[in-house]
Amino acid sequence: MATKYEGDRLYSCGICYQRFKQKQHLQSHMRTHSGEKPFSCDICQESFSQRSNLNKHKATHTGEGKYLCSVCNKSFLRKDTQERHLRTHTREREFSCNICQKTFARQDYIKKHIALVHLDNVERISCQICCKSFASKQKLELHKRSHKGEKPVSCDICDKTFVCESSLRTHKKTVHSGEKVSCPVCLQEFTQHGNMKTHMLSHDSPKFKCVICAQSFSRKGSLETHLRIHTGEKPFSCDTCQKSFSQKTHLNKHKMTHTGHRPISCSICQKTFRDKSGLNCHMRTHTGEKPFSCSVCQKAFTDKGALTSHTKLHSGLKQFSCDVCAKQFSRKEHVTSHMKTHTGEKPFSCSVCQKSFAWKNALLYHERTHTGEKPFSCSVCQKSFTDKANLNSHKKIHTEEKLFSCSLCQKSFSIKGNLIRHMKLHSGLKEFSCDVCLKCFSAKSSLASHMRTHTGEKPFSCSMCHMSFAWKNVLLDHIRAHSEEKPEKEP
Repeated sequence: MATKYEGDRLYSCGICYQRFKQKQHLQSHMRTHSGEKPFSCDICQESFSQRSNLNKHKATHTGEGKYLCSVCNKSFLRKDTQERHLRTHTREREFSCNICQKTFARQDYIKKHIALVHLDNVERISCQICCKSFASKQKLELHKRSHKGEKPVSCDICDKTFVCESSLRTHKKTVHSGEKVSCPVCLQEFTQHGNMKTHMLSHDSPKFKCVICAQSFSRKGSLETHLRIHTGEKPFSCDTCQKSFSQKTHLNKHKMTHTGHRPISCSICQKTFRDKSGLNCHMRTHTGEKPFSCSVCQKAFTDKGALTSHTKLHSGLKQFSCDVCAKQFSRKEHVTSHMKTHTGEKPFSCSVCQKSFAWKNALLYHERTHTGEKPFSCSVCQKSFTDKANLNSHKKIHTEEKLFSCSLCQKSFSIKGNLIRHMKLHSGLKEFSCDVCLKCFSAKSSLASHMRTHTGEKPFSCSMCHMSFAWKNVLLDHIRAHSEEKPEKEP
């Protein structure tokens, strides 16, 4: 359905609201919705919705791409396309924003930048459901489909439906095409061009340095945002609860906690998100992409926040401290999490046994004891674990690496926690006592094991004879008895 509008662009698509100056451009665009492909290649019979796409395709048979990139040898039909491509190698940016002077390789990127960043300089329209704002009424109408559940665009390969064409294109590229773009510097591959561009920033030398903590940034705007961490400035406030934020994007995400709306879902596992950036970050868990690399040790990460936290390990900077015990941390959220050890707050409860936990991830790990789920497997011996930390600790058994040594007896351990438990044997400290018989223990796990002598609990069962035991080592001895049993002699 084509709709006519007045203004600079007269013709608007009634499905996705994209606008065109000429009627024939709208008619050509409508084929992306109808699926009509009237232009066929006479060599391989592949069909296209536009003649220009057919002409580009024909060049793959004839080799007519006469404009060659001098860096990667990619060929182009037009010189201006080749010149635009070359800027991805030279990082040349000849177009600048007249508000903040940020530079871009293409002029159309400036329009997107102004609409996304300079919110106060552009009149924007807000969604009344989730408070997200848009530069035009058409984009707002397109967004409203996410609330209504409308998905008029479908994939012709798997029939999955989407809100708009851009989502369909991303889906086809990441799921069906198998196409990948490579970083021209280190040749790392990515399924999306945007992820590759983000990764390219890791090769840039940081130009802007924080005078307080010496952290460096490739963009001036990123430095200005970072400085608010030191100044404590939070200029963006929530109208509902008055909570303040240092960045407007954080405020917009927070507003959705009041509505509870998560309009964006993963096409692979159906997990929902409040915004597209959350989905993009999550998709990397499926693709395995890690576009953010540490410039010191080259370790790669799926999101920028994880990289920022990691870089602080190299600097040794711990700018946040606990008001109670003065323990220092590299991130503010670690202080908030740590404070629960002082307050005793345990807001997360298990729906099966009602046991409470201070942290959400601790609850998730605990719930796996009910479900039996062990999603993390050792690549050497295939032993499975409920969480990644236990898997990483287990892997050290295979490497025989023991980095943690006792300063009193020189005994070494592969896991730091085992060293801490061992040190208590030297100190004689037994801080865990039984409420029934007052016997004391140096480790909480030892107390838990002892308590079974009072409760009679026998959680370890033999799979052969179903006999139960209070302790795992007794079960293991019992299983060996089965394996050592000899058949009875004939009379």
